[in-house]
Formats: sequence, C-alpha cells, structure tokens
Amino acid sequence: MIIRMDSPDAIAKIKKAMVDQTKGVSRAVLRVAERGKRIIQKRIQTGKSYTGADFAPYSKAYAKERKKRGRQVSRVDLNDTGRMLAAMQTRKAGIRAAQIFFVGGQENKKAYFNNKLRPFFGFSGTETNKLTDTFLKGFK
Repeated sequence: MIIRMDSPDAIAKIKKAMVDQTKGVSRAVLRVAERGKRIIQKRIQTGKSYTGADFAPYSKAYAKERKKRGRQVSRVDLNDTGRMLAAMQTRKAGIRAAQIFFVGGQENKKAYFNNKLRPFFGFSGTETNKLTDTFLKGFK
C-alpha cells in the first residue's frame, strides 16, 4: 500500500512545519550563544579560564598601576574599565550557527591578547553540556 501526501493541503502543511522547525532551530541556536556569553562573563569574574585554571597573575608593573588607580589586584578578572566585557555580543551566523564576538577594534584587540595569556574564550566539557541542554530545551 502506498500513501501519498501530495494533496495541496498536505504539501502546504508540510512546508509550514519545515519553516516552523527551521525558525525553532535558529532561535535555539541564538539562545545557546546568549547563554554561552553569560557563562564566559560569569567565569571571568571568578578569575578562571575555561580549562578551570586560575588566570595568570598580573605583572608586577601592571598590578602596581592598577593598585594606584584603586583597582583590586589579588584576583585577575580581566575587568579594568568594563568595556571589553560589555563589548561581547552575539548574533546569528546562519540557521545552525551563532557567533560570540567583541564589537569594536580596541575591545576585540584586548580580548585577543587577554585570551592568549589567560584563555577565557572557550567552554569546558561541563559548560558544553549546559549549552547542549539549552539547545535541546528550545524544542520542548
């Protein structure tokens, strides 16, 4: 027995379901990027890299300069003016992809060099599992 789904009504419903599913994936991916951004920002505040290691300490000269300006030096949190972390943004990069990035050349440059010395721009296995859960919850 062959069941055909080629009536105009059935085809229209199938097309609508496909569009709805694509929109759902797109929204879920953007939610994952937003959660990823929050995870990175919270982790930075604790002074930890995505590998779980403490950030490398500030150089003596930089620690002295920070202290002079009234900034804390005991815990490295990559936050001096707050502009770099405020510049972290997300955007869609296709149906199945989104980006976390830094707006502005100066803040992007700061993030690049900070990440080389103190890796913060990534996710641990546990964090990746949380992001996967966020994606999957988008369909329930």
